[in-house]
Amino acid sequence: MSTYVEYAAAGFVFKIGSTVIGGLDKFAVGTDVKEADTTTFDDRGCDSHVVTRRGKSLKLTGKRKVDPRDAGQAAVEALAELVGYAAEGTFEVLDSQGDTLTKFVGTVKMDDIGGGLDDSASWGCEIKRTGPELS
Repeated sequence: MSTYVEYAAAGFVFKIGSTVIGGLDKFAVGTDVKEADTTTFDDRGCDSHVVTRRGKSLKLTGKRKVDPRDAGQAAVEALAELVGYAAEGTFEVLDSQGDTLTKFVGTVKMDDIGGGLDDSASWGCEIKRTGPELS
């Protein structure tokens, strides 16, 4: 019988370049797939397709760190203001054991900053991979 070890999500580390992004309390690594329909009458009523593209994204949310300013959050926000190839940065996700889960070049879309009367200000972004995974 196999034994599986589970690690807490709290141990994961997220980087832009070599800078750790702080203040996070949630994350999600998402995937996307694009398919071309290859269905013909020969398929006898069954769908048929071929995968043409695969995508990946990283959603990060947490609390905005301002005193002192978190260098990782500031770097992500600065990248989100740029356009063209200048808007691309290298991102890495490390699991709680320090192993790289994913590393890729991506672009950033910032979430709205907000909060209620008794809340810390929120911080978040979605990072969309461009190109293949980095090794």
